[in-house]
Amino acid sequence: EEQDYLGIPGLLEPDQVQLLLQKRQSRQIAHSRQKPAEEADLLEKPAEARPVVTHKQLLSLRKQLNTTVSAYTHQSGKPHGVIHNELRRVCGGP
Repeated sequence: EEQDYLGIPGLLEPDQVQLLLQKRQSRQIAHSRQKPAEEADLLEKPAEARPVVTHKQLLSLRKQLNTTVSAYTHQSGKPHGVIHNELRRVCGGP
């Protein structure tokens, strides 16, 4: 993930890379502190301890999300992609 963030190898000097990664890490830490405690706890649990979502539940949740985004698109006039990207930025997700 850091390699994608840094871009083309050799473009930055080592001290610039270090500074850039330190700033990014501090932003990530600040962002994780803003999450609700129950969400942060859930993310810190090992994969075996997290709730399991079945394929059927996942399809239902995706359908619900897309229906809600579609309704909001008609209300706001924004394109679907803009709304999905904003939701990913705020809520996280793939």
